[in-house]
Amino acid sequence: MRLIDADELKTDIEVQVAFIGLLSSELASVGEEVKKGFFDTIDRQKTKDAVPVVRCKDCRHFILTSDYLSSPYYDCAFQNGMGYIVSPDDYCAWGERKEDE
Repeated sequence: MRLIDADELKTDIEVQVAFIGLLSSELASVGEEVKKGFFDTIDRQKTKDAVPVVRCKDCRHFILTSDYLSSPYYDCAFQNGMGYIVSPDDYCAWGERKEDE
């Protein structure tokens, strides 16, 4: 399963249908019917709960502790030096996105 932005999908479909209409006026009405069918199908789909996460590499608590034998060693500063080793793609409930610098 993949979560997608259904509104963005609808916008992409509208652009494609408009392009088809520019190519052929006969296909314009057919394209509108196809678009309506796609939109109805999209609107009938179940929704899923999704929560955006902050990956460790994007978190303000993510720190490079050392570079032992050419392998980076990362720690989570939120854990107050408890030796909580993390990887750049990890995430947790305490993630706080870094401020734009």
